[in-house]
Amino acid sequence: MALVASDRQAITDLINMHGHLIDRGAFDRMDELFTPDAEFDLSDFGLGVRAGPAGWRMIRRAIRLRRVPLHA
Repeated sequence: MALVASDRQAITDLINMHGHLIDRGAFDRMDELFTPDAEFDLSDFGLGVRAGPAGWRMIRRAIRLRRVPLHA
């Protein structure tokens, strides 16, 4: 099924917002991008799979400690 223009724009807007929020370190706003049960696979960084707001906090801590690059 082909995407309509409005779907493409919504996806583009979401990707752009993700970049802006990550660059600003605005992890408290991740709920604007992800559902509460979203999973983040940080296995490559030795942190396993994290879910939801607790996962966002783990990512923020890992970035601060330089365990995860800001732009992976």
